[in-house]
Amino acid sequence: MATRLLLCEHAEKLSAAIVLKNHHSRLPDLVNTALLMALSRRDHEVPPSLTPADVFFREVSQVDTICECLLEHEEQVLRGTALDAAEWAEVVVDVNNILKVVSQVDTICECLLEHEEQVLRGTALDAAEWAEVVVDVNNILK
Repeated sequence: MATRLLLCEHAEKLSAAIVLKNHHSRLPDLVNTALLMALSRRDHEVPPSLTPADVFFREVSQVDTICECLLEHEEQVLRGTALDAAEWAEVVVDVNNILKVVSQVDTICECLLEHEEQVLRGTALDAAEWAEVVVDVNNILK
């Protein structure tokens, strides 16, 4: 794999980890459960001096494992618990919001690569258009 593409992949995973960490502070129970599931699949134990998040975010290269764990947790909750419609919807919406934002990271990186190519070709966005892109990226990563 070309170095540039590998660096882009690492940037995507780091950005996804940042987004996930932001959701961790908003939805700690949901994200902690998924983090523990991911760590269990990797056969990682959480030392008493660290949190599951500390251990999980040390290996940003495997951040994508959280997506499958979120979906699995959602399925377990919906199958195994008698929830009213509002609680059911909350679980589904929370998981979907996390997955949506994490998947948008890929779009951001593609946009940045496209801008780089435009700069090299001399057809780059003007300052106002680029400012809009930066604002959109910042909104997604919040």
